[in-house]
Amino acid sequence: MKKLIFFISFWLFAYSVSAQSGYKYINASVGMMYPQAYNLSVNYEFVTKYHNTWELGGEYYAKRESFNSDNPLKSPYNWMIGPVFKPVLSRSKNVTFRLPMGVRGGSNRTGFIAAPQIGFELSKTFRSGVEFMVTQKNQYVFFVDDSNWRIGLSVGFKFPLN
Repeated sequence: MKKLIFFISFWLFAYSVSAQSGYKYINASVGMMYPQAYNLSVNYEFVTKYHNTWELGGEYYAKRESFNSDNPLKSPYNWMIGPVFKPVLSRSKNVTFRLPMGVRGGSNRTGFIAAPQIGFELSKTFRSGVEFMVTQKNQYVFFVDDSNWRIGLSVGFKFPLN
């Protein structure tokens, strides 16, 4: 009976242990997307068990060839919001390599669009807690007239909230 009580208490203690959960970030990134477009993302991110993260936020996409630098809001653009799950593939002391997977939905000024996405994220944590990230994103966008595939590379920062 003592062994059973010891085993159950040890199992409950081990089950509740997790690495670095509870951290929250605001992240912003900017980059280029194929074919010929800009991408801007702003997200709220929180860390779950074992450095895996969930990201809630949105992105703005504007084509470069028809971008109006005098008034960017008159340029053809679209925006999308949604969740992204980022499991950790590799982690060292200050560098984390993740696989973001998610789905986003939004509008391209004429109707609804949706895009499942997958990619890679490499982030480097500095002493202050700020993280520098490089993100590669692959999306297949439904309900658009032009190119459905969007492949891009962006850089940005994650700012800790706690």
